[in-house]
Order: sequence, then C-alpha cells, then structure tokens
Amino acid sequence: MPDPQEQRPRDASPAPATGTDDIRQWAMALPEVEETNHFRLHVPVFKVGGRTFVGLGKDETTAVFCVSEQEADNAATADPDSCAAVRRQDARRSFLGLEVNLGDVDAKRIRDLVERAWRQQAPKKLVAQRDRDASPS
Repeated sequence: MPDPQEQRPRDASPAPATGTDDIRQWAMALPEVEETNHFRLHVPVFKVGGRTFVGLGKDETTAVFCVSEQEADNAATADPDSCAAVRRQDARRSFLGLEVNLGDVDAKRIRDLVERAWRQQAPKKLVAQRDRDASPS
C-alpha cells in the first residue's frame, strides 16, 4: 500500500494536528457537556448526561470517540493506520469506541467525530432538542 505522504503533492504542507484544546472547544460547545478527568489516566474526558462521549489518550495524541461499534469497525477497516476499534481487555471484551491518532486525521473529521459521539451518548430528548434548535423556522 502506498504511503499517504507520497500521494500528497510536494508543495502541500501537512494538515495541522488537532489537539486537546480543539476537542475541548468543540465538545464544550455542545449542550450539557461537562469536562472531567479520567480517574486513572488523568486526561480530559467529556461527558453528556453522565456518559462519556470522548476521552483523550495518555499522551493526548489520541482520542477515543464513543461512536457505534459498526461505525468504529468501518473506520478502522478503511484507515487502519489512523483508527482502531477499541475493546476492553478483560474477559467481557466489550466495545469502548473508536481510537483515532489525532495527528493523522484532519480537523474536520475529528470535529465530526466529536459531534457523532455526542449524539451517540446524549439523551435522545437532548439530541432532538438540539436538532429543533438548529433547524430554520
């Protein structure tokens, strides 16, 4: 498989990496979001309705987005160098989310993942209210 860097025109500069501050800004702009710290890793975690929808990795160069298992599997299959479906390592092997290497994925896609994860985890009434508020009258 060809290296994606080789496919980029020589004069094109790489897209700037998305960081914690970008994710914080996008997440906190959504309704009823709270930021906390992961109890063990001590990195930012964003919740809605008490449910985590995005969390940063240990070194904050990755993030896990709580999207559907099918969406995570599809993304990991399409871009295995940048994305991975994450499951618990215990006997349950339950699905956690989509882990993304933030330096490899453009900011527009990361922002979309923040919104999609919020929609996946937010109470359905809150999602419906946001959609009503966003639609033109």
